[in-house]
Amino acid sequence: MYSIKVDTHTHSVICEHAYSTIEENVRHARQKGLKGIVSTDHGPDISPFDNHLHFYNLDIIPTTFYGVRFFKGAEVNILDNTGRVDLKEDYLKRLDFTLAGYHRINKDLINEKYITEGYLKVLENPYIHCLAHIGQPAYKCDYSLVVKQAKKYNKVIEINNNSFHIRPGSEENCLEVAKLCKENGVYIAVSSDSHIATMIGDYTKAFELLKKADFPKELIVNRTLESFTSYLKSMKKD
Repeated sequence: MYSIKVDTHTHSVICEHAYSTIEENVRHARQKGLKGIVSTDHGPDISPFDNHLHFYNLDIIPTTFYGVRFFKGAEVNILDNTGRVDLKEDYLKRLDFTLAGYHRINKDLINEKYITEGYLKVLENPYIHCLAHIGQPAYKCDYSLVVKQAKKYNKVIEINNNSFHIRPGSEENCLEVAKLCKENGVYIAVSSDSHIATMIGDYTKAFELLKKADFPKELIVNRTLESFTSYLKSMKKD
């Protein structure tokens, strides 16, 4: 039986397509019995406005409130195949946990080689911790190469519960990713990718997939608050 105590991928109303405040998200996390939550709103590339100030000012939010540990995060957008993302280093340095993923690029550029190159390069960024929803069919990559690169830099691969609902065809790819992470000893983060507070802590489909892969619990980085904070400490930059 799997258990996740820190939801590492949640969105708030700072995103045009999400519907709860950070406070509502934290309250619901407490109701679900979670010990921690990472707020990971999108970077400015897919925001309807320049939201740099949001990430700069996250320091005002208490580290713990309503009994839940709050982590400052972002879901930055990978802009091309060179590893560029839509938040500069000065902002990334202020965050606790940062996801990076593809969301929208020129469709004429998308192919497996291009996407693989982008993931490999972004994993070299010391302020990026985790690749988001790499199982999505629209941005398929060479999973073996990407997982091995994650191992090299001690990075995390996400198994995104929401992908099974909004990204048709993700399950087969995610199962392959989970098996490769198991084989290579690479950490995964199981997340809700919530866009409303009631989604927080829902990992039902992700757990079903992990059971198929017979995935080891000790490689789930956010299984407990202690395992998650220990990982963050190991990745801390001066």
